[in-house]
Amino acid sequence: YRYREVGGQYRWRNGSGHWYNWLSLYTRYDLMHDWNDNMLVRKYTGNFNYNGPLQSWFGMEGQLGDERYEDTTFRMNTFEVWGGLKPVGSLVLSFSGRAGDDIDYDNTRAGTTLSFRQGIDFYAGRRLSFDLGHNIKKLDVDRGRLFTANVSNVRIIYHFSGRMFIRTNLQYTDYRRNTGLYNDSDVDAKTTKLFCQVLFSYKINPQTVFFLGYSDNHRNRNFRDMHGELDNSMIQTNRAVFMKIGYALQM
Repeated sequence: YRYREVGGQYRWRNGSGHWYNWLSLYTRYDLMHDWNDNMLVRKYTGNFNYNGPLQSWFGMEGQLGDERYEDTTFRMNTFEVWGGLKPVGSLVLSFSGRAGDDIDYDNTRAGTTLSFRQGIDFYAGRRLSFDLGHNIKKLDVDRGRLFTANVSNVRIIYHFSGRMFIRTNLQYTDYRRNTGLYNDSDVDAKTTKLFCQVLFSYKINPQTVFFLGYSDNHRNRNFRDMHGELDNSMIQTNRAVFMKIGYALQM
């Protein structure tokens, strides 16, 4: 593809004691074509960013444009917002959201989306940290709600030293679909998954890192018994133990 972009930004800076430390306005025009000169993406973007006291930040962005997919051009007008702050040294709160046009890529049709994410980072001393996040996305088409997706994530890291840490990741996903709106009849009305991973990392020297880990996956059965009752209990689908050694060559 061929991609062209032109834009500009203007910034205001200020010192401590003011209601802002940084303000910026940004605008951009993007244009993308394939080698047959078919338009793939064309959009105008406007962006505003703010940084202020309590290490706070806030931004919003609007986009007007079009996107081509499967020989069809879709309108893609969207609005996004994000922000957060650090009220105390051990706590960071954040959020982001998006609303506007979207594409149902599975069924090649226009839709509208609404998504939101909130996150919490908490540091319990110098060694232990927690990262909690939840994402929700909804996609609507002309005939109604196509799906609702929820993704929750927990990450815990403990640093034994500057060279060694252990990290635990837990991610739970829940998808609810209106199967009558899908062209594919094999789509499940509900899909839930649970991913778990534990990773140990040790930096032997500046060039060598050792990893040892365990991971597994669970998902719902989505199975109907002989009486037609739906069994959506969680079952383990796989598990793995892995080891890796990385070495950085100096050329």
